[in-house]
Formats: sequence, C-alpha cells, structure tokens
Amino acid sequence: MIWRNGIVVGAIALSAVAIPAAAQQLYYQAQAAPPGRIETVTPAEPYVYPPGHWELRGGVHVWVDGPYVVDRPGMYWVPGRWLQRGDGTWIFEDGHWER
Repeated sequence: MIWRNGIVVGAIALSAVAIPAAAQQLYYQAQAAPPGRIETVTPAEPYVYPPGHWELRGGVHVWVDGPYVVDRPGMYWVPGRWLQRGDGTWIFEDGHWER
C-alpha cells in the first residue's frame, strides 16, 4: 500500500512538471504581430492573469485574451512573446512559469 501511494504521489508530482512544458505552443508567421493591447484586469486571488497575445488565424491577427491561472508561489510568469528568427519569419513562444 505504501509503495502504491508513492507511485501515485510521484505521478502527480511528475504531471505538475511535465504538463506546463508539454502545453507550450509555438506559432510561426511571416509578418510581425501588432503591438500588444493594454488590458484591464480584475484581481482575483489566488489567481494571476498572464497577458494575452496575438495569433495569426486565416491570415488575420486575432487577439487572444490570457486566462486566469492559479498563482504558483516561488515562481514567476514569463509572458508569451513574438521573436523574429534569422530568416525573417516570426515565432511565438507561449508563456510559462519559471523559478
């Protein structure tokens, strides 16, 4: 029984680490996204609000609001961002938590 509980606890701990990395999305596009929007956010503890971002859908930039997520003490949110690659295309790195 103790061994089984250890497996369950280990699986839960691993999923807490693996899910954010696996959930990361990358978007590629040939043109730069418009400047970010200024968002009005209502604080709702224990949640934080990662900022939204632009996505290219059907050749049109569409604003995607950030979701409220549960705060993770001891960690900080790195917002998603568009980066230009050496070939002139743009890549979106999804936001994520870091220590």
